[in-house]
Amino acid sequence: QAGSPQLAQTKVSVENGVVVVTLTGEVDMVNADEVRSTLQAQLDELPRALVVDLALEFLGSAGLIHPVPESTPKPSACAIRNAEKPTSCSRPRSTAA
Repeated sequence: QAGSPQLAQTKVSVENGVVVVTLTGEVDMVNADEVRSTLQAQLDELPRALVVDLALEFLGSAGLIHPVPESTPKPSACAIRNAEKPTSCSRPRSTAA
């Protein structure tokens, strides 16, 4: 449907030996568990380093709460980046009547 928010899409790649998980679209309470599962799957592989690229249109608070369990082994380096566009904390209001 035109104008509908697009839920998050995930892309996993390796750049110079570093696992990069790029998130695009929107992360909210509807799909936060799916995003969390993707991140967990990558951490389960015990990467040397992990980058989460937040190229999002919207990031709701559900996407910020405990992205992975505290007991998960952590890589030696971890970073969050936003390479493409600013992330909004609120969705634009609809102008449709």
